[in-house]
This record gives sequence, structure tokens and C-alpha cells, in this order.
Amino acid sequence: MNFGASLSFEQNRIMANQFYKVLRITFLFIAVQFSAQLWACTYAYQYSLFPLGSSAAEIIFLELELERYVNTPASGEFVFSSDPMSKNTLETRWKGNLKIKSSIDGIVFTLVKELSYIDIPDAEYNSKLEPYFEKGLAFAKTLPYFEEVILEKTAKCAYDRTCGMFSMQIDTIKSELLCQLPDASASKQIIFPEILVSKYQKITNLNVSEQGDAQHASKLEFIRLWKPCSARIYRIGDRQLLVYCIGWGQKRGYIGTKDDNWKLNNYPVDMYIEGNDVMMHGQRFDSCVLF
Repeated sequence: MNFGASLSFEQNRIMANQFYKVLRITFLFIAVQFSAQLWACTYAYQYSLFPLGSSAAEIIFLELELERYVNTPASGEFVFSSDPMSKNTLETRWKGNLKIKSSIDGIVFTLVKELSYIDIPDAEYNSKLEPYFEKGLAFAKTLPYFEEVILEKTAKCAYDRTCGMFSMQIDTIKSELLCQLPDASASKQIIFPEILVSKYQKITNLNVSEQGDAQHASKLEFIRLWKPCSARIYRIGDRQLLVYCIGWGQKRGYIGTKDDNWKLNNYPVDMYIEGNDVMMHGQRFDSCVLF
């Protein structure tokens, strides 16, 4: 029996196992680091408002508050797969709450109904959300004296400050942001929800709530970040409702392009779905004005 050959084979086997173990650990470390970087780039937050109609004196809205994240495999083994059912697939997703809310002025909102919590893939954003938009409108139609809105026109600005559909102006004295149409109508002072400001501070490590001169400077820095994303004009009876959408984020890799003019809408209100057009590591926010 050749003990030397056996020993050499066993040593080679042990060395091979150790090599593959190190290789596996290295791969997992790289994968985790890549996942963390991908999460940081992909993360985003949206607060979206979709008017559905009016019930007596109140406007009924479908509210979406969603966060974009990267789903990381529970097994620890990262597989890039086109199969959405694969538990090991690394994919971008949206999760959060859908609610029905009412408002008289488009500023103060009252909860009417918790519609659903969702967790959907970004690649199927519209198709996965469509049933919830239909469900939201169906519920709204059960409310007293309900009248459905008509979405008349839309404008896509794609975070381009040269967008001509609506302007954004900063009052540097009051630290306020104003949006308005080119004809100076529908002027709107943007009031940022506390949750949005809180998430901004967490992302940037900046404190918008500081006191004195520091507060003024931090607010201006916060306001200057925002860019025009889109706008929508609705009609309810003899009134119009305008939704300004603004956002901020890292534009690296963003390929959206702005429209040259307002576009007439061809979709029923429950089939007009948007919201996942958010820049990397950024936020998107809807603000309403009645006129």
C-alpha cells in the first residue's frame, strides 16, 4: 500500500476544501457588499395622491405611501433570476400602505379607509397596482353623492428645471417653496409632511428642525433639492384640482425625458398609475391645489 500517495491525496482534498470555503466566504462577502450598495442606490420613497372624486363637499383620494427597496435572498446565496417566484432572486420592490382619504382643501386629510398593505416588484409596478386602484374607486363610488373626477391633462417634467408646464420658486426670506402654472394661476405653497422631512433627515443626516439661522439655512438647503417631476389637472363638476409632483435624488443613470407640452389624458382615473419614477436614493411627493 502506498501510504505516501494516500497522504498526498488527503492533503490535496483538505486543501481543496479550504480553498472552496475561502472562495465561498469571499463570494458571499462581495455579494453582501454589492447588495448593500444596490440597496443604497435603489432606495426611494414616494407619497402619491390620486383624486377619485367628490362625496358631498369632500374630495376623495387614493393615497400611496411606499418605499423602494432591494429584496435580498433569505438563503444567503444570491441568484440573478428572471423568475419572480424564486426566493433567491435579487430584485427591486415597493412596499407600503394604500389608504382612502378625504379632504376639503387638499391640505388637511382625514382617513376614510385602510385599503391595503402591499409588497410588489418594481418590474410589475403598474399591473400589480391596477387592481387596488380599481378597488379604491369601487369603494369611493359607495360614498354619499359621489361624483367621479375626470383626469383632463398630464405633464411629465422628469426632474428637469427647464420644464415649461409649471414653475418652482423659492422664497429665500420665508424659506418656502412655491409651485404655479405659467399663467400664475394655481399657485401653491408646498407643505412637506413630517414623515417626509423625517425620512429626508435620516437619509442625509441633516437637521431641518434646527433653530435660528441654522434652521433657515438647513430649510433652504432642503428646498433647493426639489425638482419638477410631473403635474395632473382634474375636473370635478365645475372645479379643477391640480396635483403638483416634485422630487429629488441622484440623477445618475436616470433616463426619463420631459414632455414639451401638456398632454390630454386618455385613461380612466383608476387606470392612470404612476409613482415609481423616483430617482436613486430620492423622494417623490404630491401636493394638491383646488382652483
